[in-house]
Amino acid sequence: MLFRHAHLNAPSCTPCRSSLLSGQYFWRTGRGAILRGAVWDESISAYLLLLNDAGYHIGKTYKVWSPGTPSDPPYGGQKYTFQKAGGRFNKFSKNVTKLLESGKTVEDSKAELYGEVRANFKDFLNAREPGKPFCYWFGPTNVHRSWTAGSGKKLWNIDPDDLKGKMPAYLPDVPEVREDLASWTTEFAGMEIALRLGLWQTSQV
Repeated sequence: MLFRHAHLNAPSCTPCRSSLLSGQYFWRTGRGAILRGAVWDESISAYLLLLNDAGYHIGKTYKVWSPGTPSDPPYGGQKYTFQKAGGRFNKFSKNVTKLLESGKTVEDSKAELYGEVRANFKDFLNAREPGKPFCYWFGPTNVHRSWTAGSGKKLWNIDPDDLKGKMPAYLPDVPEVREDLASWTTEFAGMEIALRLGLWQTSQV
């Protein structure tokens, strides 16, 4: 399902997640909506656990709600976690670059990380009772990536110089910022491919 007119009510990680998980305005989730030192109020219903109570098979990979305590309570903590295959996708450009430095090709390096994503989702599907409806949360932390200089061009052929004159008005149009934006785009390119190829292909098995 694609939502074409969806909007955030808080342009920040934890309050946005608290709102999405609870179906309420972020300020109604109390300390669950602060960015640092958040604490989830167990009396607040989360739609994922409601689906579980209604008979759904639920599972998650990587981040649902944090930083805060306890860990991912709106999804039952780590009870429904499927990520034994690995979590290197979370720092996509950094980890692919490491694999390149070990002698692997760009495509093989990407494929290794996508393989972890597919394997985690396949474990989730294999744990499902036949015919049971399911809800799966794929929560990579790519938007919190660290800068890997040159990854935009090296991994996706995104030349920072091609961004000259095309930068958002609120960002300085200088080489360093263009390089950072090209690197940042790398994380989203990797995430889109994982969702379109990785999870989709696995769901056809």
